[in-house]
Amino acid sequence: MPPRMRIPAVAIGVLLATAGPVAAQFTSSLGGSFNNPGSALLGTMIGNRLLADAARKGAPRDGATTPARPASPAPAARTTFTPVARNLMVKELADTLVKDAAARQELSAAFAGYLREFDEQARRDREPSNDVGRAAAFFVMVNYFAATGREPTDAQADGAQEIFRAGLIDDSGFARMGDRDRQRLYESLVILGSFPIAGVAQAEQARNAGQAKMFREFAGELVKTLIGAPVEKIRLTTTGFRIDE
Repeated sequence: MPPRMRIPAVAIGVLLATAGPVAAQFTSSLGGSFNNPGSALLGTMIGNRLLADAARKGAPRDGATTPARPASPAPAARTTFTPVARNLMVKELADTLVKDAAARQELSAAFAGYLREFDEQARRDREPSNDVGRAAAFFVMVNYFAATGREPTDAQADGAQEIFRAGLIDDSGFARMGDRDRQRLYESLVILGSFPIAGVAQAEQARNAGQAKMFREFAGELVKTLIGAPVEKIRLTTTGFRIDE
């Protein structure tokens, strides 16, 4: 059995890694500067069409059966990258989200924590480090969870990884991407997969229903922009997910 992704554990881990002053700082700073966050944030992401194509290549369409998908024999050789610097996207995404300098600093610390925890979880799961396929699966599954409240199982998380790994391996555009672009994509996926679920949890803890709703909608926007389908069109299966037409 391949090592499990343990999406719920990752989501909990990033929350614990950034608990404390971050909740109070950024939740009071989003306000008007957080209007229409999906289009602003996703403007900084690369490879949206590439990842949408990868998802549709790997996921069966509505009404089709989901074939058993063995673990990729060597995903590290095909879907990973060698880091070119530390935290390429942390400041860029924080600057996109908020205008206040102090809030940006708090968000940057939170985003760095998300990346650190995600990498540590990969080591605990004995998965390859810096794997874009794993990051894409995390992004979709955790934002699906944040938007709908329906928690993916470990088997569904594992299947999502294989969907994205297989799709990326077959994609000529991804094959041409250098380490810097792969790292930018990977970090964007991890950060934008972690931030909405953290926002939902912190808003619920503060009993702020309006802000929790905003973060759920944000998560849904992110999924729709990345894979070209709303969360309502995603169907979790025993071995991953499919996208209804």
